[in-house]
Amino acid sequence: MATYGKVGPFDEAEERWTQCTERLEQYFLANEVANAKKQRAIFLSVCGSQNIRTTNSRFTTAKETG
Repeated sequence: MATYGKVGPFDEAEERWTQCTERLEQYFLANEVANAKKQRAIFLSVCGSQNIRTTNSRFTTAKETG
């Protein structure tokens, strides 16, 4: 199956969060990605290192705290 388009990382200096989510929704639609786990994996792989650091610092798993 061909992949259509490319989703670049979110950069708050360049766009609003709503624009980023719109881009992702269109990417998922064009590439028929309906599975929520797959969508999350794609999002995390393209969201950018700064956003991953922010996410990791705000959310911890029970394994990390226990």
